[in-house]
Amino acid sequence: MYTEEYGKENEKIIVMLHGGNFVHSFSKQYVLGEKYHIIVPHLMGYGNETAKTFDTEKQIAELSACKQEIKTKANLLSELLSEKLISEAVRADTAEYIIKCFEGFTSSDLKAVTDRIIADNEGKRQLVVLLFSVTPSGTDYRMAATSGVKLPMRELCSAVNGILAGKGGGSPAFAQGKSARTVTDEDIASLRGYLASALR
Repeated sequence: MYTEEYGKENEKIIVMLHGGNFVHSFSKQYVLGEKYHIIVPHLMGYGNETAKTFDTEKQIAELSACKQEIKTKANLLSELLSEKLISEAVRADTAEYIIKCFEGFTSSDLKAVTDRIIADNEGKRQLVVLLFSVTPSGTDYRMAATSGVKLPMRELCSAVNGILAGKGGGSPAFAQGKSARTVTDEDIASLRGYLASALR
């Protein structure tokens, strides 16, 4: 299946499926390629696939293969991001910690990255991961820890809630929350100090 791609250097992916008879129904949305990786598959019988006669079953199979390829790329990006963040871990007395802020990640993105980091490091090191995502509506956050970390994540979430005037909670192993405020460098610095003290 022929696909057009824009903004390949961006991590977040948007797949645009065109309506009947017009592949470029998204022409004005291509500007999203400045911030997102845009993928536009040409369906059978349209655009650069006009030589093919539309067949529902074959088209479903092609789109499923395309979806699997995107998922594989997303998993690879998650793995690479996990490795990069691990290299930035800061050592406290009893554990290491990572604090990182992203822009435009969804709650699911934050979960995928924290879950990946924890899974890759379980049994190898004591580690706390605290990730933020600045969104148009404020800040989402998620935190997780490998087993053996003495600081419960719901306690860390309470500290983040207090600093950001947010709401959230969780369990000893992971927690998440949301704030209408945008996290600042000063907030991050406060949380670094909190973690350095709490992980003594």
